[in-house]
Amino acid sequence: MGVFSTKLGVTDEARKVLESVIAARGEFPLTRSIPGAARDLAVTAHIALFDLDTPHDSNSIRTRLPSPARKVFRPGEVWQADPAPARPDAKAVEARMRDLEGELRELKFAHGRCHVLREQAVWAPAGDADRLFDSMVAPLSPGGKVAFSEEAFCRMRAAAGLRAAPVSKRVGLVLRWLRADPADIAEWDPTGDNSNGMVGPDTDKQRINVVAALVLSENLEWIERHAELRAWLSEQAQKRDGTGRAAYIPAWEELHLAYERLLAFHASGHPEANVEVGRAILRAWIESARATLAVERDPASYDSVLTVRLFILGDFAVRFGMRDEAQALFDDVAKRVVPPPAKDSLTLHLSHALDATVASLMMSFTVTPSK
Repeated sequence: MGVFSTKLGVTDEARKVLESVIAARGEFPLTRSIPGAARDLAVTAHIALFDLDTPHDSNSIRTRLPSPARKVFRPGEVWQADPAPARPDAKAVEARMRDLEGELRELKFAHGRCHVLREQAVWAPAGDADRLFDSMVAPLSPGGKVAFSEEAFCRMRAAAGLRAAPVSKRVGLVLRWLRADPADIAEWDPTGDNSNGMVGPDTDKQRINVVAALVLSENLEWIERHAELRAWLSEQAQKRDGTGRAAYIPAWEELHLAYERLLAFHASGHPEANVEVGRAILRAWIESARATLAVERDPASYDSVLTVRLFILGDFAVRFGMRDEAQALFDDVAKRVVPPPAKDSLTLHLSHALDATVASLMMSFTVTPSK
């Protein structure tokens, strides 16, 4: 609505709808029965109104938005949580696993081998999952380094997805890949690579960190259960460069869901939670945001890390007793007026002033935890 209403000649009608949603703070019969839905609707309407007020030639839709407060229905999660999933009998499973082992011995190219590895993870009987995990990861440490090939990515994802394998092994595998520096990673192995010959494979070693972060984002429950993983995430979240700005780390964007889960854990009152860790992370983000604003002189510059962190601050500042510090930052950032793109530009109008205003709105929906 924000992007297309002006193009379709229905600006006034769209404005009335969006302003009514904002005025009602998203409170409608449709949202009252869904925790967090009112906030999500109000925030989305506010962003849409900004796009309506700053029309541009782009048909792009914003993809960097605050994480939803409501629980989003994901069919895959429901399927995995099925308490009584249909399973073939033991003989059929044994025959299927035997067939998959045979296919893996015969196939030479990564695409087909990756399919077989995924199938093994799906069909593996619980009693064989530990052995299969070890078999899958055995080729992933050539010369003590992290293997770097298309098949290595497939093996890592399949092994991490073996839900009946020991969780400590799965977490350990992902942590090893998250921690890997370029010097820890083997050179690209093109064996079995059948990627598009016109494009070629992506041999950037940071892919190792990115894939590991994506796997972690699919298994966020590990954060509550593993102190070593929480410690690593906390350290990464607080990293800053020599100017005090947020330090660039590989996979920062893929890790933001993990940071949210980490903060939620430390605000939960769990016996192993530590409120001071959460405050330290948010304080580091506030200080690094101010350092970014102090260094950046180009009014049109846009820092994606800052955007994500402003949204997370909007969600968590109140929970950690840091409303005033966060609001002061939001007020300062909101003064930063970013000029809209040129009329013929295909770029979305990205503005930290909007991001900070949205973050402040998000914070107004947060219930202060009882003491």
